[in-house]
Amino acid sequence: MVNLSVLIAIPLISCLIGWFTNFLAVKMIFRPYKKRRILGLVVQGLLPKRKAELARHIGNTIEKELISHRDIQEVLSKKSFHNDVVETVLASIQEVIEKQFAQHPMFGAFITPDTVKAIVAMLRDSLEEKVPALLGTLFERMEQEIDFKELVEHKILDFDMHKLEEIVYAIAARELRAIEYFGALLGGVVGLVQVGIILFFGV
Repeated sequence: MVNLSVLIAIPLISCLIGWFTNFLAVKMIFRPYKKRRILGLVVQGLLPKRKAELARHIGNTIEKELISHRDIQEVLSKKSFHNDVVETVLASIQEVIEKQFAQHPMFGAFITPDTVKAIVAMLRDSLEEKVPALLGTLFERMEQEIDFKELVEHKILDFDMHKLEEIVYAIAARELRAIEYFGALLGGVVGLVQVGIILFFGV
């Protein structure tokens, strides 16, 4: 006859083991941050160990699937964007004329509202003609200077793992706990199955 305390202990211990193994698995996504030798084995968290590879793959994915030079070029080529640039530049120029030149003793007498409108109108025609070419030149320079893949890769490599761990746990704390609880549940089920086998076969 099997002791009742043993029958109760089996599913409880199995439940604890199931919870602990999943808890450990979740922790080992990040920890240990650096390589450590434990019982003769070199152990390191999954993300710290694969950080360089992960950074490289994310950089490639972002450049190919999310954002590229072509996306920026499309924005810079839009007529509406050209108009926004022209209006922004003209507003700044008009502000300078009205606040700086109009108040200057030498120019104040000549700077009237009509004069300002005439200057802005003249500059508008010139800017509308030149802005597309200027933005094109700006894009060519940017294309030479900015490598999105390399930029993202360096950002990820420089990102603090402790901070990343905090962010992941803040976002997915409920799901990560659910993994731990599922391990406990699964362990408990296994323990009950063991108890059933013991009772059935009278071990």
